[in-house]
Amino acid sequence: MRRIFFLLVLFILIVIPSRMIHAAPTGTGGENFPLGSDAGDDFNVDSGVLVVEGDNNNVGIGSISPRSKLDVVGTVTATAFSGDGSGLTGISGGGWTDGGTNVYVTTSTDNVGVGTTQPSTQLDVESPTSGSIGILIDNTAADGDPRIAFQLSGTAQFTMGVDDGDGDKFKIGTTAVDTSTYFVIDANGNVGIGTDQPQQRVVVFPPAAETIASGATITANACGTIKRINSSGNVTTSTSNTFTAPTGNLTGCCMMVINTDSTDTITLDKNNNFVTADNLDVGLDPNDAVLVCCNGTAWDAIALKSAN
Repeated sequence: MRRIFFLLVLFILIVIPSRMIHAAPTGTGGENFPLGSDAGDDFNVDSGVLVVEGDNNNVGIGSISPRSKLDVVGTVTATAFSGDGSGLTGISGGGWTDGGTNVYVTTSTDNVGVGTTQPSTQLDVESPTSGSIGILIDNTAADGDPRIAFQLSGTAQFTMGVDDGDGDKFKIGTTAVDTSTYFVIDANGNVGIGTDQPQQRVVVFPPAAETIASGATITANACGTIKRINSSGNVTTSTSNTFTAPTGNLTGCCMMVINTDSTDTITLDKNNNFVTADNLDVGLDPNDAVLVCCNGTAWDAIALKSAN
């Protein structure tokens, strides 16, 4: 009798702990709570809602066969994440760094694509549709200038955008749209080059007047616009070179030569660089002008015009 009792106690102490203990609560919900350490002996809540595998210590939420220490089938909601995330993979946006006030591409050689998975440059915006595509720059300040700036080594060279403080004109300037403005389109479609107040379709503002002395040569560098000259007295240009010789491909290039001096005359000499029947006087009236055009090797006098 003692021997049988001893064997029964030994069976309870050794055999039963090594096997699964099953607790089945009452009710009709089908809950089961198997516990064990052998393969397949898992802690299972509500048929896979929560699973703890006994053989590899993996935990599954919504998964009856967790593939890692924690395997969640579904969305995870949390108020915080602790860790640097360096071991995380397969996460969209992993190539970005949030530097606090700046968000940027983590690797400087990476490209950003909008509408494409294969961006060909630092920023590539594409669309397969026939509608409009582009980049919207909107400044909502009371006097804000939406702009795009071009820099070299951190120094602004040119800036283009809308000057909200000057009739919403589109401008190209240097460090700002309204600084050293070189090109303007106003609300009427008038274009100004060298002026921000164009009064007609295209206005090219002439350069500053060039003062010449007797026997001087006029520098022919105002192709397509106006060459303004003045003098300190009645002068005659160089007898051999009224204008500097054409350089580069200037064939067909024309410029208007105007005397801005209202008291002194300027005589343009006939010579190898200035083809004309006779010497030409650019009159005292500032509206007098000589139109000269380049034939490739010299400058031809095309017309003598006076507002009088």
